[in-house]
Amino acid sequence: MSRTLVFVLISAAAFGCKFDPAGAPMDDSAGGADAAGGDDDPTPDASILPIDARPPIDAAPPPPIDAPSLSAPGGDCTCDADCAGEPGHPGMCVYGVCMQRASGMCEFGGSTGECPDGSRCWFVDGASVGPVCWPDCSAHTCTGDCDGDDSCVPAPLDDCDASCGAVCGS
Repeated sequence: MSRTLVFVLISAAAFGCKFDPAGAPMDDSAGGADAAGGDDDPTPDASILPIDARPPIDAAPPPPIDAPSLSAPGGDCTCDADCAGEPGHPGMCVYGVCMQRASGMCEFGGSTGECPDGSRCWFVDGASVGPVCWPDCSAHTCTGDCDGDDSCVPAPLDDCDASCGAVCGS
């Protein structure tokens, strides 16, 4: 045994510390609560357990630092991949504003049954992408303009990248 270890054990014994047969520190449970006010449990406290013997912490790992954040409906976009979607309503970029595809044909212009809450079903003039869920300005933050129907529409100078966006001018 090294001199340092012997010194530590003798010093610990001199100050009233007790160890189990494996050498782990223990509370003084023979006479009730120890003089320092510890508990009566003869097992070592978790705070003195070796790191690998402590119970796991149930915390989710942090997200990767470079994780892309997707824009919600009404948010800015350059490509379809910039826009958040949900099951049955993939995200798409319409002239620089994030929208979602409708789940089917619009029952009528402005119908809601084909879209998530807070969006309404319309077509895009001059485009053949099918029905689109246009976000309502009252339900979403709109980076474009709000029209008379309360739909978030692209501002006059908004656009996106036609190589990766469903409805883009350039």
